[in-house]
Amino acid sequence: MPSAPQPKPPAMQLYVRDWLTSTYGWPLELKGFHMDLLCFAWDNGPLPDDPRWRQRVAGVSAAKAAQLWAAISGRWKKTAKGWINPRQERQRRALHEYRAHAQHASSKRWASTEHQSGMASSINRASIEHGVEHQSGMRRASLRGMPKRSTSSSSASSSSDQDQPAAQRPVYVPYKVCVAMATKAYAEEPTDDPGAVAERIKTMCAQQGFAYGPDVIGRAMRAADRARTRKRA
Repeated sequence: MPSAPQPKPPAMQLYVRDWLTSTYGWPLELKGFHMDLLCFAWDNGPLPDDPRWRQRVAGVSAAKAAQLWAAISGRWKKTAKGWINPRQERQRRALHEYRAHAQHASSKRWASTEHQSGMASSINRASIEHGVEHQSGMRRASLRGMPKRSTSSSSASSSSDQDQPAAQRPVYVPYKVCVAMATKAYAEEPTDDPGAVAERIKTMCAQQGFAYGPDVIGRAMRAADRARTRKRA
């Protein structure tokens, strides 16, 4: 039985619409500097609180690097370990939670598959033993004058059915996880367009390897919208 696949390290998620709207009108050098800092923080953690380090990243003069940092420092928060981007950290936590749910569901699926395989093997052994006993009994009955009766067709059919591999079932997104996705999508979507929110949730499901039922996204969106309305009230 093959072992369950190991999860890959999470990749940084880039929502194109959010990036374009939040950096609209920025000079290209400022966009590039900010993106380099986001990429570094995703892979390495908080940014060093060092102007000379930021200057090396930007590849410009100290004065220019200070000017670029002043323009975007409001999107970063200073901590004891260095500078972090709060939105990126929220995204990192959410991604780890989704991956934990997916890993748990995958482990349950593999355990279920192994159990089904073991049950199928037991049934196969029982069918073979029964078939041998049945054929032996028929041969003894034939010696007593009973007409011979062929069971080759039924035995072949039974063996064929038992040899079929267990079906691999898709892992459906848990409802509570889908509600959390909907809440996050409403928080990050620039507009309240239900179609755009639904597409965002479907993208999240695809990234985590989840399938979804015909109405689970709609129910999750309605629940998230009700919760959002209560908070606003």
